[in-house]
Amino acid sequence: MILEENIPSKHVCVIGAGPSGLVAGRELRKEGHTAVILEQNHEVGGQWLYEPNVEGEEPLGKDSIIKVHSSIYASLRLTTPREIIGYTDFPFLEKKGRDMRRYPGHEELLLYLQDFCEWFGLRDMIRFDTRVEYVGMLDFENFGSDKWVVRSRETKRGKVSQEVYDAVVVATGHYSQPRLPNIQGMDTWRRKQMHSHIYRVPQPFVDEVVVVVGNSKSGTDISMEVLHVAKEVHLSAKSLEISEGLTNVIAKYQNLHLHPQIDSLQEDGQVLFVDGTSVNADSIVYCTGYQYSFPFLDTKGMVVVDDGRVGPLYEHTFPPSLAPSLSFVGIPRKVLGLPFFEAQAKWIAQLLARKRTLPSVDDMMRSIREFYNSRDVAGAGPSGLVAARELRKEGHTAVVLEQNNEVGGQWLYEPKVEGEDHLGKDSALKVHSSIYDSLRLTSPREIMGYTDFPFLAKKGRDMRRFPGHKELLCYLKDFCEWFGLREMIRFNTRVEYVGMFDFVKFGRDKWIVRSKDTKSDKKASEEVFDAVVVATGHYSQPRLPNIKGNSLSGTDISMELVDVAKEIHLSAKSLEISEGLSKVISKHQNLHLHPLIDSLCEDGRVLFVDGTWVIADSIIHCTGYSYSFPFLDTKGMVAVDDDRVGPLYEHTFPPSLAPSLSFVGIPRKLIGFPFFEAQAKWIAQALSGKRALPSWDDMMRSIKEFYNSRDDAGIPKHNTHDIANFEYCDRYGEHCGFPHIEDWRKELCLSALRNSESNLETYRDLYDDHELLQEAHQSPHFTQLDREAFVL
Repeated sequence: MILEENIPSKHVCVIGAGPSGLVAGRELRKEGHTAVILEQNHEVGGQWLYEPNVEGEEPLGKDSIIKVHSSIYASLRLTTPREIIGYTDFPFLEKKGRDMRRYPGHEELLLYLQDFCEWFGLRDMIRFDTRVEYVGMLDFENFGSDKWVVRSRETKRGKVSQEVYDAVVVATGHYSQPRLPNIQGMDTWRRKQMHSHIYRVPQPFVDEVVVVVGNSKSGTDISMEVLHVAKEVHLSAKSLEISEGLTNVIAKYQNLHLHPQIDSLQEDGQVLFVDGTSVNADSIVYCTGYQYSFPFLDTKGMVVVDDGRVGPLYEHTFPPSLAPSLSFVGIPRKVLGLPFFEAQAKWIAQLLARKRTLPSVDDMMRSIREFYNSRDVAGAGPSGLVAARELRKEGHTAVVLEQNNEVGGQWLYEPKVEGEDHLGKDSALKVHSSIYDSLRLTSPREIMGYTDFPFLAKKGRDMRRFPGHKELLCYLKDFCEWFGLREMIRFNTRVEYVGMFDFVKFGRDKWIVRSKDTKSDKKASEEVFDAVVVATGHYSQPRLPNIKGNSLSGTDISMELVDVAKEIHLSAKSLEISEGLSKVISKHQNLHLHPLIDSLCEDGRVLFVDGTWVIADSIIHCTGYSYSFPFLDTKGMVAVDDDRVGPLYEHTFPPSLAPSLSFVGIPRKLIGFPFFEAQAKWIAQALSGKRALPSWDDMMRSIKEFYNSRDDAGIPKHNTHDIANFEYCDRYGEHCGFPHIEDWRKELCLSALRNSESNLETYRDLYDDHELLQEAHQSPHFTQLDREAFVL
């Protein structure tokens, strides 16, 4: 809203004379305000005022007061071309006798800012060598909430001044306070450590072994500069899936090496990485970014910095309870900085002149909550990844919380199981994956892929039709990269609590999620979301006997152990076993079949229900898994009863909480990935309002009819979510316009099942469905991608 009214000008304090502070001063003056810019340095430029002398600065930037403000290193060049950087009315032109490159060095940008300052006559507004020590709200009774007291100190004379302003604009930037990782042994590592904040030139690293932490712009810049003088440079990256450009650099220089994240630092100089490799280093440079810090600002808790979030801020600029008398310029990152700062400054100046009005406090807070409250997806396995993809396709903002350090869920193999309770009785399992080393898929790769991303055979990888678990993990990583999902995921984040938020204030559609960073000592953080999608899988919480077991894992493990164990005794629920298992038992004299176990004796005997027994050294229970959601508090509206999660409409939506709470990946005995994709699509469409769910009564009626049909068929409750029905999957897809399962996919699935029944040991390598396979490869599912992308 624009108001036309003569309003007295405001007396405004701008903190900082960098790119955001300068343009704030200019815009405030244009609107008739009197602006004073307080700058701690001797010249304009902020971060761009290069300071070569860093002696006396704490190497890791841990001091409460940072003496050196600039984080610029000597060789730094801009990462964006000059043409897009300038303010809207003052282009960043090339000037003869100066750095005329499109991507100039930092000195040229400082000269541009000095030119801007001179052109618009801003220098007389600036008090240099003045550090702000305190900004706080003045006595409410005498002045009202729109008055601010600012205490500052002249750094050269020590003189302290205190002044009252109508408004304060904080424009101090966000590249001064180092952000450090939490690495075990960091405080006791005896060799040289520094944050990139005080890196200037490579000479201090001559002939050293240097570890650079972080492959951001500064991390790669510093690595490429230091490698010319150092003995070795070891770049530790959050992900080993790096850009083509960095790959080319690493290939070019033999002394530049890529590593995963650091696990710990040893006092003897060893740097241990999470993959088990290590290097004896002389120095570590942390290129791990910066955190927002306003040590001078006292807002009585109305503005706080929490894990890199400054808030609450309306449009990253105004704290609702204090606006417009307090505002921030320059908080957003990954924008075209100078034009954006100019827009912020113009809005602030117009508001203070009452040419524009802000929304009400309630409306601003509602907008902030909507921005914060993205859709939360718990789990980055097959169901969580596709849920995130579909939510984003529908325009939602999804955050994926994953307790592991990589995508994959169950398929992220964990060889180390020491410390885990052998029967999985601990309330919190340390090891999520239940994959064993030799596991191969039980279904052919052709039927497993998502509908728009076939599971292709790739050269140099496991090209078998029934590949090992590592290949499926590679496929999930490929899917993640292809659709750019990694940036949506918070790794090493364990969800501790999910519950409905204050009903009176927010209604049923708000959820609070408390999560913990497993790699840090920080306390758990809480966030509010509009919706939660639970995609945590169902292969982590062991289900114990009632003793039985001839599942796929039971036969796989028995066949693997038969080659090393003295005897294997397989206890099965029924002695009517498949032809394939019969062949295996007849082939191996040390493999024996038994009925269910009756009891276990202290002397080591295992008694079976037919009266036979054996003295055993070990028992492995291959008895399946239970659904478990220890973090989920629905006030009893969703419960797990003998492995029935319910009530759930179509195994997805709890009627009393839908669509703001949903589940992906609950059903078993179906072709998983396409079905999870259909679930994700339906959830995303329901949240965007494109699809309406039936009424609560109709959903509950459908659930009761389903339960009754299972009971009538004699299906135990714990098998509620075992589908084994292609027609059901097709009907499910119709809810969201998802295509029916292709006939070739159904036939290949059945063919593999029949073959495994008859040839348990060989079905993964010997098969006779070549015509079906040819039909599959000629189908749109495979031909939608470049044919050269896969090898038959």
